[in-house]
Amino acid sequence: MKFDAVATPTRDEFDTWVSKVKSSGSLLTQSDYVELAKPSEFHPVEYFRSVDKGLFDSIVMKYGKDHGKMAFSHQAMHSAHKESEAEESL
Repeated sequence: MKFDAVATPTRDEFDTWVSKVKSSGSLLTQSDYVELAKPSEFHPVEYFRSVDKGLFDSIVMKYGKDHGKMAFSHQAMHSAHKESEAEESL
């Protein structure tokens, strides 16, 4: 995969770019992602103003090694809670 990375020189310019994308990009749905993830060449640049809720987690779980275990986001919260309890008991 090859692509050009474009950086903005200032935070204000970055914020302006984000606002522009959020007002003009499309919504990335689960079915759109399936099509986008297929191998392709010379695919035009696309911007997404928003993504379906849970899309990131579903992608992580699809390729993660812990199939069948609790969701990744819940594991992190659970671990942090257990550490907090352990510190309180000291």
